[in-house]
Amino acid sequence: MKKIFSIIFITLGATIITLSLHQSEWSEDLSSHLNSEQMLIEAINKDLVELKKNGELPEQWNSIKYITINNEFFESMNLKKELAVVTTIDGQYSLNCTVLNENPTSRDGRYLIKFTINENKSNNQIWEKFRLYNSKKKPLK
Repeated sequence: MKKIFSIIFITLGATIITLSLHQSEWSEDLSSHLNSEQMLIEAINKDLVELKKNGELPEQWNSIKYITINNEFFESMNLKKELAVVTTIDGQYSLNCTVLNENPTSRDGRYLIKFTINENKSNNQIWEKFRLYNSKKKPLK
């Protein structure tokens, strides 16, 4: 009987130690993932500001009413609210962000995003631009 209790006690202790060691690893992974999200948002916003500054965005950029994002991962990040894009009530256009690589858990942290501006009445596409972002490094062009 004492042997059984000893075995159970040792097994339970080993399990608790193992779980506590892995818990710190899981916490570090989670915090780095959250930092990657913030870095990605920052990279996109810096790029959009730079594109506007360099005159690479069309005049319709100043008349955006809606922003749509086609990716659940990016929607969960609240990217729509965090984007450096000013929307207007009277805007005649919508900005669509299409994430072309559908792997948000990608180890390299790269995301290819297609930005398009469509006219709201006709839904005709007016402009498009492809951008590559890295959530772990500075923006890629």
